[in-house]
Amino acid sequence: MKRMPVSAARKAFPDLVNRAFYAGETTIVTRRGKGDVAAIVPMKRLRVRDESNPSKSTSKKPSDSVSSESRKSQMKLGAAVFR
Repeated sequence: MKRMPVSAARKAFPDLVNRAFYAGETTIVTRRGKGDVAAIVPMKRLRVRDESNPSKSTSKKPSDSVSSESRKSQMKLGAAVFR
């Protein structure tokens, strides 16, 4: 398992996804001052984790839910940033 800053992960994203899929590698994405913030994990590991703990609910709490309007506005904002 390797760690990589988000700026490097963004540039290497296709390669990281391929490594997860073909080689089973996990990559931890870090952010300056925040520590570990995300992971690129092979789906087979994620499925094994989900299947090994069926008693836990994966549903979000009402306070964690995001409205579809909010998601749409965030996507528009993101599209504007990357143009």
